[in-house]
Amino acid sequence: MTDTVTDAPAAPDTRFRLTIALLLGSAIAVVGVGRPSIGGITPTVVLVVAACGATLWARRRQRVPATVIDVLLVLSLALRAVVELIDTHRAGTAFGTGMIADAVLVLAMVYVVRSVFATGRDLVVLAWGTLIPAAGVSVLALLQVVDTPGVNSALSAVLRGSALADRVERGAQIRATGTIGHWTSLGAYLCVAIAIGCALLIHLHRTGRPTRAVAAVLTVLTAAEFATLTFATVGVAAVVLLSTLVHVRPSRRAVLAAAGVAVLAWIAMSGQIMSRVSQQSRQRPDDESMGYLPETIRYRIRVWDQQTIPAIQENILFGHGSLVYRYIGTDKAPSALVWSSPESQWLRTLIQFGAIAMILEIVAVVVALVLLIELVVRYDMPAFLPVTVMAVLMTVIMTIHSHLYDRAFSMLFWSVAVTAAVAVRTARRRSSAQNDSSPTTRTETA
Repeated sequence: MTDTVTDAPAAPDTRFRLTIALLLGSAIAVVGVGRPSIGGITPTVVLVVAACGATLWARRRQRVPATVIDVLLVLSLALRAVVELIDTHRAGTAFGTGMIADAVLVLAMVYVVRSVFATGRDLVVLAWGTLIPAAGVSVLALLQVVDTPGVNSALSAVLRGSALADRVERGAQIRATGTIGHWTSLGAYLCVAIAIGCALLIHLHRTGRPTRAVAAVLTVLTAAEFATLTFATVGVAAVVLLSTLVHVRPSRRAVLAAAGVAVLAWIAMSGQIMSRVSQQSRQRPDDESMGYLPETIRYRIRVWDQQTIPAIQENILFGHGSLVYRYIGTDKAPSALVWSSPESQWLRTLIQFGAIAMILEIVAVVVALVLLIELVVRYDMPAFLPVTVMAVLMTVIMTIHSHLYDRAFSMLFWSVAVTAAVAVRTARRRSSAQNDSSPTTRTETA
């Protein structure tokens, strides 16, 4: 994050910016909540519309120029809509309006962030607006795994999907979902939130400001990440936190406090963690050739080999539509499909929308990665190191998880992490141009 003095239009006052940030952060935090809703309009939609409405009113005379990432996101939405029409006509399936709605929400949030948060000071407000709701989600997630009476049953009644409700009904081990809706989705969401928190921590540390509050929030977020029992995202979060230590040296008191929290977390969740480890190390009789791999990888390889790839080969150009997994067992879906997920972001896009859509998606992600790496390497902005590490690792993890399909991750990644990077690079380029024409322009980098 950086504070850049430029001749950009004056930003709205801090109170307005904090309100918008909290609206967006809360919209992402409750993305898994489906009830109450009116005509299918969920709390997330209401909060995003409120943020858009306030922004349009306050910034109605401002024009927001499009960036390469904006264009790629719009093209991706348009292409998927066209492919969805082709697939629904061919297979006689329903049109996936949910896919369109999710993409529109992401674009709306990108517009709001681009319009309201332009400087380093603005982005600090945006970060807090993201972290405060994330901390609330994390506290709720921790209450879930310590089996606080009434918490899981109450969440089951309002969340979309049945992942948590099924576990409650079966008396199975509870994995934290918070208000995101699924443990894997919560893990991905928290990875981005932790990276944003680490970026804020580095910024505050380098500018000599207090860091205790953001450190406390990071502690809660990290504990909740472990409570998801999703080892892939736990690993990403751990590396992100370690990368932060390159620029922030914790005090002895902070180390002791973190150790104490870790001990308490282990006492509370050791049973669940060991059970999950045992599950991952289990070996099936037909898996002897892959016995060296964790169960989570072995079963994915079986799904890809026996189901996903054969289904893709049936229509590699246009896929089978966004709702293909709802039609498993019918003549409207490939007969090879049995399991309800392809267990890979890239294969999901390929099986739903075809090769062109997958290539466009990969290009958008690569452009985002190049942008983040450029800020760290070329512009020497260490605050973006945790976000860059998270983005690179999550891109790799998306080989075995469909995280761009997760609403919370996609919203937080594109509208906050990537769009904040766009804002900073734009400010730096504007500042460089001013420096070329006037020696009085000052740029202060944190």
